[in-house]
Formats: sequence, C-alpha cells, structure tokens
Amino acid sequence: MQLLPVCLYHSVCVIYSNIQHITWIVNCYATGSTSGLGEQTASELYAMGATVIVASRTLSRCQDSVSRIKADYWRSQGQIFAMKLDTSDFDSVREFVKKFDNGYKALHFLVNNAGIHYISMPGNPIFNTSLKQISKQGYDMAFATNYMGHFLLTSLLMEKMTKTGTCVCL
Repeated sequence: MQLLPVCLYHSVCVIYSNIQHITWIVNCYATGSTSGLGEQTASELYAMGATVIVASRTLSRCQDSVSRIKADYWRSQGQIFAMKLDTSDFDSVREFVKKFDNGYKALHFLVNNAGIHYISMPGNPIFNTSLKQISKQGYDMAFATNYMGHFLLTSLLMEKMTKTGTCVCL
C-alpha cells in the first residue's frame, strides 16, 4: 500500500491510499469532534471514505456533528458513527472500549484530541481554587480528561491496535 501525506486542518498525518478499509476513533471534546480540529479531522477522514467513530462526552452534540458531516460529504463512501466517551470518567472509558470491542474488528488510528482547560471551566479555578472541579474518581478534572483518560483509553485499545497490524495513536 502506498502512503500519502494528507493535510488535515493545520495538522499533517499519514494515511493509506486505500482508506476505505481503515478504522479511526476521533476522540474529542472542547476543541473536539463537535467543533474545531476534531470535527474537521473526522470530516476529512469520512470524506475520504474511512470508517470514523466520533467520540464525545455529550452524545447529542456528537450526533449533531455526525449529521453535519454526513450532510457536508453526502457523496462519501465512508461510515461515521457517534459514541459516548468521557475521558474524565474511567468507567465511561471502560464502557466505550467494551462497546468498541464488540462492534469493530480492527482499529488502525486513534486520535486523542479530547481536552479541557481551566480558562473554559466555570469560575476559572486557576484564580479561585475553591471552584476547582474534581472527576468522578477524585482527580483534578483537567488532569483526568487530558492525560489519565487518554492513557487508559490507549492502554485498553492497544491490544486491538497491535492485532490490527497498523497502529497509530495521535
């Protein structure tokens, strides 16, 4: 298979020329699959015919994003699905992986784009520590969402990615 560099909205990644047989999870939040870089990444992959799982903590926003993408790229031969995933909640991560394992045979690419920052959180906890948000498991919300959840998700999907033979985690 020939590798082609493809520009995806200010970022460059390498994809296969026969993208119809490639499965991607685009895992995104605040800057994610329901807007910005994540939605553009999912759009471009779907437009090229890939199977894309758009994962977000708010399923309704995720489904809206999938509807917009399908409407914009109605000629695509790809598949795109919405799935709920909140990386700040480790139970949600485990449930997502369980559902993914039951529904998909392969995973070629994982795009960990989910993230929150303190500036977007109510009351801005940088300046007011009494407003700091805590995850379900008791960790700082930003740390759980941006780092711990991604690590857990990637770790739980690693076996499937290595069995697939092509494993890229962005």
